[in-house]
This record gives sequence, C-alpha cells and structure tokens, in this order.
Amino acid sequence: MRFRHGFAMTLVIVLLVSMIGASGAVSESVQGIYHHILASQIDTQVDTGTWPALSAPEVFTLNAATSIVYYNLNLTSTDGGTTSPAPGDYPRVSGDYFAVTAIPYPHNLLDHWQLDGVSVGTANPITVFMNMNHTLQAVFIALPNQPPVLTVPGPQVVNEGVNLNFRVNASDADVPIETITLSVQSMPAGATFDPSAGIFVNGNPVAGSFSWTPGEGQGPADYLVVFRATDNGSPAFSDIRTVSIHVNEANIPPSLKVPSRMVVNKLTTVSFNVTASDPDLPPENLTVSAVSIPPGAHFDAAGGVFSWTPTEAQGPGDFTATFQVSDGSLTDVKSVTITVNEVNHPPVLSVPNSQTVDPGTLLTFTVIATDPDLPPQPLRLSASGMPPGASFDPGTGTFSWIPSQSLGSSVYNVAFTVDDGNGGVTTHRVTITLKPAILASSVLPSPIGFGLLWYVLIVLVLVEAVAIIGLRRGRRRKTNASPRNLSGIGR
Repeated sequence: MRFRHGFAMTLVIVLLVSMIGASGAVSESVQGIYHHILASQIDTQVDTGTWPALSAPEVFTLNAATSIVYYNLNLTSTDGGTTSPAPGDYPRVSGDYFAVTAIPYPHNLLDHWQLDGVSVGTANPITVFMNMNHTLQAVFIALPNQPPVLTVPGPQVVNEGVNLNFRVNASDADVPIETITLSVQSMPAGATFDPSAGIFVNGNPVAGSFSWTPGEGQGPADYLVVFRATDNGSPAFSDIRTVSIHVNEANIPPSLKVPSRMVVNKLTTVSFNVTASDPDLPPENLTVSAVSIPPGAHFDAAGGVFSWTPTEAQGPGDFTATFQVSDGSLTDVKSVTITVNEVNHPPVLSVPNSQTVDPGTLLTFTVIATDPDLPPQPLRLSASGMPPGASFDPGTGTFSWIPSQSLGSSVYNVAFTVDDGNGGVTTHRVTITLKPAILASSVLPSPIGFGLLWYVLIVLVLVEAVAIIGLRRGRRRKTNASPRNLSGIGR
C-alpha cells in the first residue's frame, strides 16, 4: 500500500480522536493502538511511503480527566538479592525517569540488569526512561569464596639470648568479611605465638605476635616457622607462609643471683649468698666481686658469702650492697638493699666476783652499768637481797657493809639490777660469804688443856733439876781423884 506522508500521520490522529468521541467523554481509561512509523521506512524523497508491518500493539493508560499517558514498569529479581523499590508493578507518566537499586544478599553479586529481555549492564542504581511499558529484572550471582591473604616478614637473624619478635597479618577480600583463624604449624623450642584471638574484627586484619629468645644451645642454627591463616568459608580456604630464622652464636652475659632485700636489727649479724652462673656452653671462668658494701661488712669472693653486723651507730637506716660478676668481657651487676632496724638493747651491768669478809671488817665494791644504745638512755640501778646493815648507793653503784660480830657465819646472794626504762633490764648476782667471828674466850685452854700445861711445866722443872744435880756430882769426882800419868812414867 502506498500513501502520502501527510496522510499517514493524519490517519493515526484521526483514529485516536474517533475512539475518544466528538464530545470528549470517555470511560475511565481507553485502550488504543499505537503504531510505530519508522522514519527510515517513509520515503522522504517522494510523496509516497510503505506502511510497515504491524506488531503487537502497545498497551497504555490514558487519564480521562487530564489526558496524561501512563506506562507500567514490571520490576523483578533473581535469587541472591532484591531491589529498591521492591519487585512489583509501578505505573509512571510517559517521559519519566525511574531509578532502581539492586541489593545483593550476602555472598552474592549483581551480575547485570535485563531490560525487556536485553542485558543493559551493571550500573547500580539504574535509571529507566518511561517511554513505553518495560520489564526490568536484577540478575544476581553467588560469589565464590576467596582465600585469605597472610603477610609475614622476610628472613630473620637473631643472636643467642636476644629476643626476636615480629607480627604476622591476615586479611580477607570476601564480602561479607569472614572469620579468619591464625595458627602456627612449626616453631622452635621455647618460642611462643599469640594469635590475637584469631578473629577478623570490624574489617581490621588479624594480627598475630611471634616471640622467641634462642637459648645457648640453639645456635648457630637455622629454623623455619610455618604460619597458616584459615577462613570459615564453604569450603574453607587457607594461606600458608614461612619465615626463616638464623640464630648466631654469641657470648651471653653471666648472671648474678642475690636476695632482693634484707632486714636486720642493730648489733645482729646478717649474711647471704651471692651466686653467679654462665649460660654459655662451655661455661666461662667467672669472677665475682663486691662493688660497694656497708662499712664493717665482709664479702668472701671465693665462697660468695656476705656478712655484716651493723653497729649501734648504723641504725636505723638503709644500706646498699652491690656485687658484680664478669666472664672477662660481659658483666652482670646486682644490688641488695639492707634495712637496719633501730632496737632497744638491754643495758650492760658489770659486778665483781664472789666476795668474802670477816666480821667487823669493811667490804665495799662498785657495780657499773652502761647502755649500748645511741644515744645512751638514763639508767636506774637497784639492789635486793642485801645482808643486814649493808647499804647500796644507786647513784654511784657503791655497795658497803661492815658485818656485825653477832651475825655468825652466813652466805648472802645480793642481786643488782639495771633498768633503761624502755624494757631493757639486766640483773647480776654477787655471792658474799661472812666468816665466823673469833671470840677472846676461845683462846683460853680448857680444864684438860690447863692441867696438861701444868704437867708439862712440872716435867720440865724436874728434868732441869736432875740435870743440875748430875753436873755437880761430876765435878766432885774430878777434884778428889789423883792425876793419871798417861805416858806410864812414875809408876
């Protein structure tokens, strides 16, 4: 069929108007037929054209009161997500723009939009121009689980006896964020690993802390530490990384062991041991010495024994004793704080040994009291158990006594006491022996003795008389006798 250009356009308008009616009165809506007339199919060079083949008519709504054309948007989504606004039918005025947002469910992703059965990309949100009825569908796909990523430091080098510490970090690209667990599969003896709870929290990567101080016997040597980060996806994925550690042989300082603190009273001895050790293998020769000690203290370096008796003047107070051990190149120094307490010491009392006295003879001696505390405290002397008639002067400490002749032989234990008034009391005893009295009557002989004395005197007189008589008789005989001639002449 061929027709004039102007006739074709007029025909479409006439058809629409005739369906409305001359009066303009219509029902609530009128369904009409809208034909596409393609400009490319109209012969613009001549006044004739070809009517295109007719397809199924577009359905639209015409508002009777305002004569406004409405088109419908049918909104849908596949499994794995939803849309905003929610899926459903939405009428819009012809020429409007309608914006729709895709909302994927967890572990899903918007793959593309389908507009009237044709893929129109992944823009989110998408805007639809309402020039006709449309069908829009959000197409979602499930996300595959991505393995976590574990980050570790490069090769490590450490000396024996030195602490090595580093962190390992894990992250995960999955949405939503998955739980990651950190672990270590192999570690050197003595090493520790804190996985920091092993949880990926609020988008922050997990951090684990590795710590190790190699011992003397662990170097020189090489070690390999294996770390693992595992997510909770389905299936679960892991990332494994290794860190190499080289331990150098090194001279480790010796160690000195001393008490942390000592407490002692004045005039009391305190002692403790100072012990040195060397962790090197084989152990080196060690020298222990006292760097500084309180005055009067003594340290035996060979035996490692410290001893000290603080004087009265050194308390109360704190003193420091410092010691050192050396292996020839490295040292260790330790100090001990010694607290000297102030204490009240009992006074000292000096008394003589046991005493002996005759009746009527003066016995006197002095007791002496001193206080070792500084400053010295006032002392009070007293005596008890004294013999009758004895006296004691507490001011001078002098004891005096002249025993009476009538007391007879006796033994007395006199107690002398000194008191500093602060609980310090000292008592000593002196034994005093009184000899028996010598009376005048005791030197006279008894009746038996008196008679014996006279008997002896009589015997002596008689012996003397006999001797005198004998002497006289001898002299007479010599006088009366004629002389003898000893030579024998004159016979």
